[in-house]
Amino acid sequence: MKASRESLIIGSFYVFNFLLIELIFRVLNQFNLIDVVLIRIVLFSLCTSLLIYAISLLLPKILQILLLNLSLFTLAFIGLSQVAFKGYMNANYSFGLLISMFSRINTYAGDFVGFLKSAYFIIFIPSLLFMIFSFIHRKDEQLKLTVYSFVKLVSIILLNYVLAFSSLTWLNSKDLCISAYDLFKNPY
Repeated sequence: MKASRESLIIGSFYVFNFLLIELIFRVLNQFNLIDVVLIRIVLFSLCTSLLIYAISLLLPKILQILLLNLSLFTLAFIGLSQVAFKGYMNANYSFGLLISMFSRINTYAGDFVGFLKSAYFIIFIPSLLFMIFSFIHRKDEQLKLTVYSFVKLVSIILLNYVLAFSSLTWLNSKDLCISAYDLFKNPY
């Protein structure tokens, strides 16, 4: 198999698993899958995964695979912690909330870990699948990027970001008390 085709397969599988983690997160949180907000989530997830993949193409093969696996594992871990925290406290956390509660975390840690349900760990399946897939293909050739192909990839990412950011103003749910754009400007 040619290096460019192999890299395209790895990149496509990475983006697919990135989006799959987001969808599993929505299912575990019992969010509606048929929602206009899902379009915005897919756009931002697509942008983020393509950006991480583009950065990984600039690295040696072993670091590329490490970055892609680490990013999927981190996304799954954050998803697990969000789902578990919502189940435990009946609210989603923000990083501002975590920072304010950091001094009291040791009082809740044991109880929180005991509360974790085995169903929550389903969110790690895409990360594990990609880890196995990348381990199988770890010895394949490194993709040699041409300037033209890198510019094409960056152009696709920028176009997706324009769509994603514009969706903050025109894809709002009627149930939200604050607009997605206002929340994006001030997440705390």
